[in-house]
Amino acid sequence: MDTPIYDIAILGCGASGIAAGNKLLNNPSCNFVIFEGASRIGGRTFTDKIGRDIPVDMGGSWIHSNEVNPMAQDPAISGFQTSLDKEFPIYVYVNGKPLSSGDQIVKNFTHAKEGISPITDISAAEHLAEEEPIITDIGDLYFGNAASGKSLHTTSMQDESSTEPFGFGLLFKDGMGNFITSKAGKLFSEGKIQLNTTICEIDYSKRSVIKMQDIHGNAHYAKKIIVTASIGVLKGGLIRFMPELPESHLSALDALEMGNMEKFVFALDESFFEKRGITKNTNYMIIDEGQPPLFAHLRTAGNPTITVFTGGDVSKALISKGKFAAEKIILERLKTVFGDGFTPSLNAVDSSNWTQNPLTEGSYSGAKIGGHWARKALTAPVDQRIHLAGEAIAHSPNWYVHIYGAIASGEIAAEKALGTQSRSAKI
Repeated sequence: MDTPIYDIAILGCGASGIAAGNKLLNNPSCNFVIFEGASRIGGRTFTDKIGRDIPVDMGGSWIHSNEVNPMAQDPAISGFQTSLDKEFPIYVYVNGKPLSSGDQIVKNFTHAKEGISPITDISAAEHLAEEEPIITDIGDLYFGNAASGKSLHTTSMQDESSTEPFGFGLLFKDGMGNFITSKAGKLFSEGKIQLNTTICEIDYSKRSVIKMQDIHGNAHYAKKIIVTASIGVLKGGLIRFMPELPESHLSALDALEMGNMEKFVFALDESFFEKRGITKNTNYMIIDEGQPPLFAHLRTAGNPTITVFTGGDVSKALISKGKFAAEKIILERLKTVFGDGFTPSLNAVDSSNWTQNPLTEGSYSGAKIGGHWARKALTAPVDQRIHLAGEAIAHSPNWYVHIYGAIASGEIAAEKALGTQSRSAKI
């Protein structure tokens, strides 16, 4: 049997790869395939289940800024139960005690992080240097756990301020991961997706065809490819390009890095929330002396859960201790706020590990100081045959890092690949 030569091969079946595939489905003459290294699809949008089959998103969850986010206009959303996570109380706990001025402090932080210069770039730490200490602690929570998954000292304010804000928005009760994977129905039914196929080598030295090799030594061929691998995978050399990517792309990759945001999710009985009068999405900022700050989101999408976010070096240190040890540490921190009665059962606890996942090498991208330019630079095709896509690539300038940014990036990369598609090729 002859080895097929695809018109287009897509590497990765996350939000970007699925979007690219669906765009290619609109062109019946295009013979394409999606290679996915994992045993599932969805990438960094992944819905797991814990406790009594409660769906929890271990990756991307929100349609942020839903009033202006094009993703919120997707008619398919009407088939899913959603909740609007917008007006929510925020409680700030310092050394186990609530601050009565918590809401005002958060407003002060919001004001402090505004007014970014579009010309010069500084770190978040420099930007907040003259603020009171608690504003810096909240900055650690925001930039480390909600925005870039990085530390204050490595967060580019120009990069952070140039994308749409991470205000809470639309949540899926059954999980964003399930919504994204529902988009792949036709791709599966038409046999376009190959799971457990990790491409580790891309040889584009021949003009007529690109040769790809997977980790099992199997060869695959295509005229064009769309690479949706994370910045962490590309920077880590986990995919070898022959010849090497051009200097323009290597410099751009060097200007970006992966954040390390992780989630720890605890499922609880409804009585826990009823006793405390928590009926809707509620947020806690937990700041203890000598401990890294934590951000806890209660009743995500209306479900009886607490999701704790950690980011930057904090996440790296926690994950390095092992799954169960890390979960126990977070559990003990939550007890300082909710009391010793906070004891979810073991099957009601879950945590992510994007940092050590070889298919992601981190949670999502952030620019180094002065590196914001790199996102646009990576939209340029390589040799007119290799197109990069994903949340890190600014095909849609205001939406990188967002799920919609990944989707738009995949669609635009597919359109570019179709526009430069060659007519014939041979191995």
